[in-house]
Amino acid sequence: MCMWKTSTSKHTNVHMQQCGAGIEMAGAKDAEEKEGGVVLSVILPVFNAMPWLPLSVRDMLKQNLGGEGVEVICADDASRDASLAFLQELAALLGDRACVEECDAPATAPKAKKARIQTSEATGGAPSTNPALVNMALRAAETADHPSFKDQEEPDDARLLRENPVTAAQVAAACRPENRLRVLTWKDGINRGQGAAMTLCLSRVKTPFVAQMESDDEREDAGALCKMMTMLRGDGSLHGVSCLLKTVGWQRQGMERYVEWQNSCVSHLQMHKGRFIEIPALHQTGLFRTETVMQVTGEGVYRDGPSDEDDLDVPVDMWWWLSFFHSGKRCAKLSEVLFSWRQHPRQHTRTHGRLSIENLRKIKVHFLLRPNGPAHGRAVEVWSVGKSLDEWESALLSHADAPALLTKVRYVYKIVYIYLCTDILRACARTCTRICTRTRTRTRIDTCARVHAYTHTNTRTCTYKSTHKHACTGTEPLTPAHA
Repeated sequence: MCMWKTSTSKHTNVHMQQCGAGIEMAGAKDAEEKEGGVVLSVILPVFNAMPWLPLSVRDMLKQNLGGEGVEVICADDASRDASLAFLQELAALLGDRACVEECDAPATAPKAKKARIQTSEATGGAPSTNPALVNMALRAAETADHPSFKDQEEPDDARLLRENPVTAAQVAAACRPENRLRVLTWKDGINRGQGAAMTLCLSRVKTPFVAQMESDDEREDAGALCKMMTMLRGDGSLHGVSCLLKTVGWQRQGMERYVEWQNSCVSHLQMHKGRFIEIPALHQTGLFRTETVMQVTGEGVYRDGPSDEDDLDVPVDMWWWLSFFHSGKRCAKLSEVLFSWRQHPRQHTRTHGRLSIENLRKIKVHFLLRPNGPAHGRAVEVWSVGKSLDEWESALLSHADAPALLTKVRYVYKIVYIYLCTDILRACARTCTRICTRTRTRTRIDTCARVHAYTHTNTRTCTYKSTHKHACTGTEPLTPAHA
């Protein structure tokens, strides 16, 4: 058991312990923290993360909160490379500032289907219940480079890191004295997936704030989390804070456009409106109040894959953001680039079958139509072309809360009506939800949507510009019901 000072609030703080005997939880309030204690926990799931892992852990342990501490909680999900060995060596070097725990298998999560143990090529034939590996076929082998990288040279920074990897000693030297490391592993060595690893990390959180991190990304600025915490502490209406980001590693035009769009969603309203286009921020860029994380996850369990309630094979990040906004939570971004998102040939965004456009569309439809969703109980119009129109119709009508009236509008012109990619579903006076879709290649952005309230005779024709904006050429004014 790790024994170090953890800052608590004047109110009851979240405290969960899970190690075979179940989960013990209490409520949480972030108030005035005791100066000098650990006030922020960073959740960092790990699976076959070398050679990037040392960079990620180093950037978290060097964070400076002005005297307050950061606890980095790493859950190794039965890695078959050198990830666990690196974490164990680092923990030994940090001495009483670190600990390593072997954890029993968790009880079946309240919202998850009981997964049967299978072997997976991605785990080297070792046992796995990871829903991202055993439920759906991978689009590319996780143990091989994605085919789209075949003709692209390895960037210099990746080559230098491969030739001169960052050592545990270098990471230990970068760790600030007030920061801590906790390493968690499964006793039975079974790979359970990102959601299970994050849930295990969350079960150890005792601090009023929680941040996420991915094992192949970076936060070079040692003051990044301090800046974000200052923003969150200073605005009681916010439940979370994110930041702008950039890409590192292999440069990909599609991902650059995606990052450009994400960085345009800064305010809460922009993020909320953009949630059905794509996730408006990377999950790992966020910093949240612990009580918010507990409320959004429900019983402290990150949703990952199918559940007893539905068969949606959901990725953790998309379910998180859609659930976050569906539950009425508020998030905004610090207008500064404080996160580096690594692009590489074995990135899960490219390999996991659950991240296909078809699967993500099902998840969007679920949140559109579920109770309190923007299209629940409304007539729905779908404006699109070709296969995309038919697939949206099928996904909407096959949902348990399918709309009683669904109208398909097939484009006559090359591009009709779509206004701006960042405008997305809003309620309208004639109680009809209009979904305008267009498929973008080379990115995961699938839906452009906007709801208007105006007479059916009002139309606008748009032309698609190379800047990836939709510039209107029509002259007839629109009359939205409200801004």
